[in-house]
Amino acid sequence: MSDTFYVALEGMRNAESRIERSAEIIARGSSPTSSPAPEADSVDISSYSAKDGRNDAAPIDYAQELVQINRAKGDYRANLKVAATQDRLERETLDLLA
Repeated sequence: MSDTFYVALEGMRNAESRIERSAEIIARGSSPTSSPAPEADSVDISSYSAKDGRNDAAPIDYAQELVQINRAKGDYRANLKVAATQDRLERETLDLLA
């Protein structure tokens, strides 16, 4: 496999971790590095981690997290297409040489 495939794979892993991070922030109502998750029947949105430059007292911007998820999904799809194109090109090259 070529370097292009591995770069695309790393891009997909990066996008996946960004989706997971935003999903966790939305699910917990706080950043992953903040205090333990609240009880199941309540959500505390008053504390927020300074990770990613956010203020502890700032409320969670759910719209921004959804935008981050959508951007990461687009990045994942783009990297997947790069990997698929690289695979197709390698197969066609081998067919030409055979």
